[in-house]
Amino acid sequence: MFVPTPSSTKLPIFGDYLVNTGIVVQGILRNLKLTTPGKYVYGILEILSSGEMLAIFSEVTGQEAVYIQVDIETHNALWPRLGKLLGENMKLYEALGDARWDHDKSIVTLDDLGLEKASLRGFREAIAKDFAGSIKK
Repeated sequence: MFVPTPSSTKLPIFGDYLVNTGIVVQGILRNLKLTTPGKYVYGILEILSSGEMLAIFSEVTGQEAVYIQVDIETHNALWPRLGKLLGENMKLYEALGDARWDHDKSIVTLDDLGLEKASLRGFREAIAKDFAGSIKK
């Protein structure tokens, strides 16, 4: 995996968007007094470093994976059009560090919505589902 940031860079993870989106929307609609007017929902299920994400991918799929940090120009060249956006996003997460997780207390969290984390699918479950056909036994 070629990434323009260290493997310790932490990223917000929503998990399996195909499953989690519906559950979170139901939580929002059941809590309209809490979520309206004009509130934002902090829909982050977990925070993982990019290195942890790669390790989970490798563990779940049985595929060997290597983390290689490259400069932003190389990252942009590897991922035409999308590389610049992804790379700038990753560099922002790196620069902000843990400070980005100190969100405004007026933002609604998944816990505020009363969602049971067990009903949501995290990164590990999403990888297992997405790569089910290519997992080595």
